[in-house]
Amino acid sequence: MSVLAQNNHTVSFKKAYLSLENGTITEVSKEGEHTYRLLDELRKFEGEDRLVDITIKEVNEIPPSE
Repeated sequence: MSVLAQNNHTVSFKKAYLSLENGTITEVSKEGEHTYRLLDELRKFEGEDRLVDITIKEVNEIPPSE
């Protein structure tokens, strides 16, 4: 049997600071800073019957060579 449909639950933070000491992630936008509890966000995906993919990415601008 093939899968015809999928449900995708995604939480994304862009331009965010991660603080393991405080257990928070702070997203920076034009409107200001918004801080979230990292464990609260991870708990939304918790469960033995739930498989997750986790990606953490850092983006840095590269200055031109000339």
